[in-house]
Amino acid sequence: MAHLKNLSKCLQKNTLDAISSISKVIEYHQAYKRHKDIIYRGVCHNLSEFISALDAIDEALLFFEDNQPECPEINQLRKRFDFHDSWTMSNGPKRVMDQKN
Repeated sequence: MAHLKNLSKCLQKNTLDAISSISKVIEYHQAYKRHKDIIYRGVCHNLSEFISALDAIDEALLFFEDNQPECPEINQLRKRFDFHDSWTMSNGPKRVMDQKN
């Protein structure tokens, strides 16, 4: 009986982990759509919101580069923004995004 209880807990944990991973991938696929207005408004409106949006898009780009380098979402991000490596004082090596005109 204890074996079935442990198996049930393991299955429940694996299911929750899978759901969490799928949710994160969905966020990556929707990153540009979700954050583009914030980025186009620029830093003057809300700096922390702007930085969070850039971080979310940068995280999505890194995910796609590692997992799906030819997907439409990464191509959309690349068309809209230039990404290059830079060094920041607070975070060490960090990717920086410049908006294309």
